[in-house]
Amino acid sequence: MKKKILSLLLAALMVLGMFASIIVTANAEGITYSDVNEGMWSYKDIMYVSENGLMNGTGGGLSAPATETSRAMIVQMLYNLEGRPAVDKNNNPFTDVASGAWYTDAVLWAYQNGVTTGTSATTFSPDALVTREQAA
Repeated sequence: MKKKILSLLLAALMVLGMFASIIVTANAEGITYSDVNEGMWSYKDIMYVSENGLMNGTGGGLSAPATETSRAMIVQMLYNLEGRPAVDKNNNPFTDVASGAWYTDAVLWAYQNGVTTGTSATTFSPDALVTREQAA
């Protein structure tokens, strides 16, 4: 049942990721994006995920609503949704997930909790784009 819920959540987040990107969590009070306006069809959704700490844009006051979603972005959204629990920073099998990257804790959490695996035994491919099929 938990895997089905995670699959549905991943699919929903993938759809959301089509119009809003992520860096880390944020204090959403007063968040504004220079590339988002109230006339956009996705405005309410972008503000919802921002105000609820799931996403907070790509930096520099941008949401980048047309940005495609990467593996790092997906696991960061899930990690934020889980409340950003502690991770074992000494248990990182991925050579392409550097200590201190904005997604490091999220990748480690996802790996350590069986949410995802790497693209190989030693790589996660954080910048690889995610298809809807992969998210489901």
